[in-house]
Amino acid sequence: MPENNVPRYWDIEPKHIRQSFHAEGVCVPITVRGAPRGSLVVQSLDSSVATVEGGWIRLGQQVGATMILVSDSAAGDSMRYIQVEVFDPGSGGTDPYGGGDIPPDWGI
Repeated sequence: MPENNVPRYWDIEPKHIRQSFHAEGVCVPITVRGAPRGSLVVQSLDSSVATVEGGWIRLGQQVGATMILVSDSAAGDSMRYIQVEVFDPGSGGTDPYGGGDIPPDWGI
């Protein structure tokens, strides 16, 4: 098999970010492990919740959820994902298992 067709291992961290709302926002670095084939292409599916610039995810200024897609080529044939959630700590949040609202006194 020619060298350019050999699959290469690569991955990213973090896989999931859960952050409370913060008026100024917070920045989280994307860490790349292994050897991607080319330049990484990074895209946020909802830029009102999280944006990506220079290997950093900026989030926290808008409550909501989105996914960050990271591909090792423009063709998108090898992709990794980061799940992003920004919640309002005053609202108590929502039970991710479908049981309804989480009581605010739980401290989540």
